[in-house]
Amino acid sequence: MFHDMVNRVMTPPLHLSIFTKKSIDLLVEVNNFSKIAVWHYGQDFYEFMTTLAIKINGLKSSDLWKTLVGLMNKFQAVIDGNNLNDEMLLIL
Repeated sequence: MFHDMVNRVMTPPLHLSIFTKKSIDLLVEVNNFSKIAVWHYGQDFYEFMTTLAIKINGLKSSDLWKTLVGLMNKFQAVIDGNNLNDEMLLIL
């Protein structure tokens, strides 16, 4: 869809973590490790919006853009609250 864009991998769902809490727990258990901490980060709604704005002429001057900007923190909270990320750091 955004093959010519540097941040094309930010387009959901192409760059979201495929690991669930259950799959990480199983990986840790099978390998006899103990999980100390897990951090999820990296999926940014603003980057997704700017990619769309580059590809869709006039988006930044539209009412849709204004609405998305106004809801940006809510969208980001959903992404963060569901651990939809493109990077995960595990301390085992």
